[in-house]
Amino acid sequence: MSIVQNGKISIANLGDSCGFIISKKGIMRKITVDHTPNRVDERERIINNNGFITNKGGVSRVDGEIAVSRAIGDKNLKQYLISEPEVFSCQITDEDDLLILSTDGIFLVYKEQQLASMIFEMRQSG
Repeated sequence: MSIVQNGKISIANLGDSCGFIISKKGIMRKITVDHTPNRVDERERIINNNGFITNKGGVSRVDGEIAVSRAIGDKNLKQYLISEPEVFSCQITDEDDLLILSTDGIFLVYKEQQLASMIFEMRQSG
């Protein structure tokens, strides 16, 4: 979810959702921070609630199952996961062109800057 107000953009994200701004020059900047068990604060919360974190194929997972540390649903992991979003805000500049809200699915296919370059090229070509 995002809102623009008083020259600022605020994004509430949860789990594998994220927000980016692409500049008029095609440079992408990430506004949000991912909710993964790799984050120290998320890891500590999970472990303090008697959860554990494993690594499968290079991906940290809560109780060996889910790769996010915050989620809606996943009843069997509710003891460890929370559904509280974080809100991130930043000032909108004259160089900002486009807001992208996405889940991690698109970034399993494209690297962040690769996606920004593709979008930039499409917008340039009309």
